[in-house]
Amino acid sequence: NAHGASSFMPIEHRILTRAARLTPDEHQRQEVSACLSQPIDMEFLIDLAATEGMGGFLYKYLLNADILESLAPRYQKKLHACYTYTVRSNRRLIHALSGILETLERNEIQMVLIQGVSLLQNVYQDPGLRPLADIDTWVLPDMYQPVADILLAEGFESDADYPNTFIKDG
Repeated sequence: NAHGASSFMPIEHRILTRAARLTPDEHQRQEVSACLSQPIDMEFLIDLAATEGMGGFLYKYLLNADILESLAPRYQKKLHACYTYTVRSNRRLIHALSGILETLERNEIQMVLIQGVSLLQNVYQDPGLRPLADIDTWVLPDMYQPVADILLAEGFESDADYPNTFIKDG
């Protein structure tokens, strides 16, 4: 059964699975509190959350569940830093994207946002939940060159290893 199977999952993974819900009910809050009251390597949990792109989720979940303040201050600070770093990084990417989208709109070029940035805007609605490493888009084949020209004019460079990928400032 699904409940029994979760007992074989390492405790840190169980906590992250719960954290993906963001708004815990009382049962879930008690379950995570119980997990955190057991011997647990908080450094490992926080590092795992950051590695899996779940640092913001873990921070917000623990905050929403009124559990965050029960952690040692250094863990509270580390989780908060993970969340605020993600907010700043994502806002930088979104700011760059908005300028590009305005230019595309002026030139009547449509672009579809896919994967992470689309989820961030339409599902999560919190720039600190999911870290973005890039912005994935899709354009019609006959619009590729005009989009490439706009990106090059905005200071992007074509990636030598992936010719249909453009990078700016690393």
